[in-house]
Amino acid sequence: MKQPFRIVALFSLLFLGACSQSQTFAPKAKHSELVLQGQSFKTITAPNYIGIFDNAELEDYLRQVLESNHDLKSLAATIQAYELREKIISAQSLPEANIGLTKQEDDKDTESINIQNPANISLNVRWATDIWGKLADESKAARLETQQRDLEYLYARRALLAQAVQTWLSLWNYQGQLNLLEQRITIAQNSTETIENYYQNGQASYSQLTQRRMAADLLQQELAQIEALVLIQLHKLNILRGKSPNSSLELSQSTIQPVVAKLPTQISALTLLERPDIQAAFKQIEVLDAQTTAASKALLPQLTISAHLAKSGASLSQAFTGDLLWQLVGGLTQPLFNGGQLRNEARRISKQSEIAFYKHEQIILNALEEVENGLTNEFATLEQMKLTQARLQEIENQLVSEQQMYQAGAIGVLPYFDVQEQLLAVRKEWIEVQTNYLSNRISLALTLGRSYSGQSLAENGD
Repeated sequence: MKQPFRIVALFSLLFLGACSQSQTFAPKAKHSELVLQGQSFKTITAPNYIGIFDNAELEDYLRQVLESNHDLKSLAATIQAYELREKIISAQSLPEANIGLTKQEDDKDTESINIQNPANISLNVRWATDIWGKLADESKAARLETQQRDLEYLYARRALLAQAVQTWLSLWNYQGQLNLLEQRITIAQNSTETIENYYQNGQASYSQLTQRRMAADLLQQELAQIEALVLIQLHKLNILRGKSPNSSLELSQSTIQPVVAKLPTQISALTLLERPDIQAAFKQIEVLDAQTTAASKALLPQLTISAHLAKSGASLSQAFTGDLLWQLVGGLTQPLFNGGQLRNEARRISKQSEIAFYKHEQIILNALEEVENGLTNEFATLEQMKLTQARLQEIENQLVSEQQMYQAGAIGVLPYFDVQEQLLAVRKEWIEVQTNYLSNRISLALTLGRSYSGQSLAENGD
């Protein structure tokens, strides 16, 4: 009875020694996530959406992006590859079975020389038993890795939608600026012609004429810059939907009607754990921990059972009814000379798990910073919107007053032109600050683990 006990004790020591060579980090990562329970973000209006813009044109474009973006297609194919890999690894725990059927034929006259060519039927079965759970750990790692790729795809999908909407907003912004600039250039040309007449009549100085001309030239330069930016945004929009930069893309300058939802004044930091990239980073730790455990168990003895069944006869029909020969063999293998190599491999994977742990921690810190920065921009942009809106209202009132005075002959046409130009300049600022506000909302919503919630895409959402 002592001999089996010694063998079991030896195997137990080998198991403990193998597992002590490595360290797992998933519990530490889970603890660091629980720390977020005591934190929260203060908000004025919380970004509960990436955007509902009530724009069928945008919805159609985003659908093209999801269907045709090459990066997203590549990630989808990657998931399929990992699913197949998972099936391959899971199949390693199943027995291997091979059936053999042989019948020899001879060109010679077998009847004259009385030689019979036998027929053989055989079945070989080999099963690598998973007594230590090594194959189960490898299968678990493959399954977790597939889940990790699913989460990475989900985050990439959300980020792609956010990028597409932000690019569309930028195009809307520059197109709006373009229209306003064309109106400002028309006013500047009228103003320059008027000052030229005044100068010829001695009612204006050369310095005043020069200033008007320089202002008109600067507007022309700005117009060229904005036209270039419009083309750049169109190029980006085409690339995102898997088309060449110069492909035709007709987008009308429709009015943006965003729906901005208000949430409670505080949002728990645990909301960040809904982010697919943070979940994927944690899955990576679990994958490497499972691989570490599997690599440690490679140091332990591996039990293999083989069985051989065979029948033979003078013909195939006789082979099926012949006597059965069988053989059952059990094999136990223990690494001897490559133990150091296997041990170092387990340590290497454990270090990779440690690296993944620190990356997971950094992703959480970066997410916290992104939220705080996003909320800071939110508050600043809201204040800027209030000030710009107040200035817009003030200049609109001033324009009404200037128009009445001009029509009454109390002032000349140049002051009236100047107020018109100021109004268009402030409207340009209003478009810019509105675009910045919505773009920041998109980034902030993505940071908080939210996704685009367009009406027609909601049915096919994440």
